[in-house]
Amino acid sequence: MDEIRDIRRKQLLRALAKVPGLSFYEGARHTKVTCAKNGRVTMIPRHRMVWAKTLRDIVQQLRAMELFDVDRWLQEL
Repeated sequence: MDEIRDIRRKQLLRALAKVPGLSFYEGARHTKVTCAKNGRVTMIPRHRMVWAKTLRDIVQQLRAMELFDVDRWLQEL
């Protein structure tokens, strides 16, 4: 896996929107991303940039969803 870097929130959400089986819900401070397969959830903060450390945590939660190949998805970002 390549080094994870800071990313714009909109870019992250656009990339996640292309993954089938994920649904999105806008909360007060975060966007809730839910896996239809197993109900696991991750939150995307509502900041302009998603910092690398936060993105690492999100990636870890996406891997736990076991819905798609997260490493290949990261290379496309």
